[in-house]
Amino acid sequence: MVAATAKGADPGRTVEVSYTTPGSGPETADLTEGKEYVLLLDAQDDGRFTLVNTTQGVYEVNGGRAVAGADNDVTLSTGVLKALRLTS
Repeated sequence: MVAATAKGADPGRTVEVSYTTPGSGPETADLTEGKEYVLLLDAQDDGRFTLVNTTQGVYEVNGGRAVAGADNDVTLSTGVLKALRLTS
């Protein structure tokens, strides 16, 4: 379920995201069903979305904060965090 959109057109309530299955290769996004994430996405011609990068395209939401993974040194901008009603 899409809770908020920070940039670009609102995709609606749901999106289909294609990504490499965790553990199947050296660079995979470790997404867990039922958790909340900020995803940085690229729209594909077929209507699906892909992560902009497997390590820098995912932030887990924990306690109202967007938490970057250990290998992600990219900070979300103040404007993006505000649009998503989160802090860093």
